Amino acid sequence: MSTYAIFFKDTDTEKVNKLVDFMRSLDFVDSVEPIHPGVVNDDQSVPESSEDFIAVSDLKKLYPDQWVLLANPQKKGAVLLGGIVLVHDRDKREFALKAKDLIKEHPGVTHFYTGVIPRHAHVGLAKKTQLR
Repeated sequence: MSTYAIFFKDTDTEKVNKLVDFMRSLDFVDSVEPIHPGVVNDDQSVPESSEDFIAVSDLKKLYPDQWVLLANPQKKGAVLLGGIVLVHDRDKREFALKAKDLIKEHPGVTHFYTGVIPRHAHVGLAKKTQLR
């Protein structure tokens, strides 16, 4: 399955709705879902500012092979669609240091790597705890 994001420059909702209805009528189209503006998440929240929203496909182009921390992540099921970039870095340790305080300030953030992770790489950013 392929996924595409279409960004309309025209705010005429009648034109947009006609096009969306047409796309839904095609037999090879599985679904047509609004992503932004006014994105609704699984938890029914809307991003703070739709101008700051960046789709995952664009993040991969803007920040190749980097760790990215997103506020207000937009998801469809388990698939990450995008969000608002808080911080990004090529180095995982530097990224974790920068992200540490931001994670406390922004509830519901997520992070991901825009490149290809080697099959057996250890990518956890979880805090180490000592077992007693």
